[in-house]
Amino acid sequence: MSVLLNASQALDPGDTLWILPFDPDSPWYQRLNWLTHFSLTTNELHTRPKMHPWLVKILETCDIPEPVIPLSEPLLVPVAQWLPAEWLVVVPFNNNHQTLFLQSILKIWRQLQEPSLRLFLPLPLSLKEWETHCASQGLPDTISLVMEPTDEELTLQ
Repeated sequence: MSVLLNASQALDPGDTLWILPFDPDSPWYQRLNWLTHFSLTTNELHTRPKMHPWLVKILETCDIPEPVIPLSEPLLVPVAQWLPAEWLVVVPFNNNHQTLFLQSILKIWRQLQEPSLRLFLPLPLSLKEWETHCASQGLPDTISLVMEPTDEELTLQ
């Protein structure tokens, strides 16, 4: 059974892996960005180096296709120095593709050898929807869940 944490418990110790949906307007995204010394924003602003035009010209001349370097998603941040967790993973979220979001969580969780998990639920997902999706996707039922804070909880923090 999932454990629902309120806003005052959300940053307490207890889970190794924290998963956060990518939403820069979310209060949790902003708070965790602040607590990690803006490492989330730093990653957003990072631009990949481009190949020098001279090298591109040589590749074209030799009929060699320009290599495609895949973008890395999701963002994995080691946070033990700032938060009571080992890892924070920022996963892209699209309200129209909630199942894809949950499949990404499951894949990440398995790749990291199934650590204890805390999930900051995106605003459109209700607790009931989460439980339905969780059961259908095979996610563990021992997840700590954190809902988006209400306006009242935001003013108390």
